[in-house]
Amino acid sequence: MSVLAQSLASRGPVRLALLSRTVPDPHLTLQQIRELDRDHPTRRRFEAIRALRKCGAQVMVLAADVADATAMEVAFERIEDHLGPIRGVFHCAGAIDTQTFCELTSETPENAARQFQAKVYGTQVLDQLLQTRAAAFCVLMSSLASQL
Repeated sequence: MSVLAQSLASRGPVRLALLSRTVPDPHLTLQQIRELDRDHPTRRRFEAIRALRKCGAQVMVLAADVADATAMEVAFERIEDHLGPIRGVFHCAGAIDTQTFCELTSETPENAARQFQAKVYGTQVLDQLLQTRAAAFCVLMSSLASQL
């Protein structure tokens, strides 16, 4: 979970929809989560969501690929049904793995295309979806990949 989500939640009651290509299994029990190693990604995600809710945030977690217009339309409709109108978007998508921070001479067309999926095509999908909504902002977050 991002520092951004925690910062927003700490400022007062907010409604947050957190989207990712994948989400932890919603059927995991609290006991199963507690049995995971402290550094396990699933446990860390659940603990971060719990921390947001402790701050008073209403949190909705959804799986959707930001570059998939149909999946995002469905996600936006679910968000609006459960949390109300979308007031703003922070687009922090990216494909992070061992190939993300390679030397420029090692960059491949396939890796570049994966990065474009979330960043470029995802931005185009958000632009399309926000045309009919009254969102006050859409913040596009960059990464450190260009600096490394």
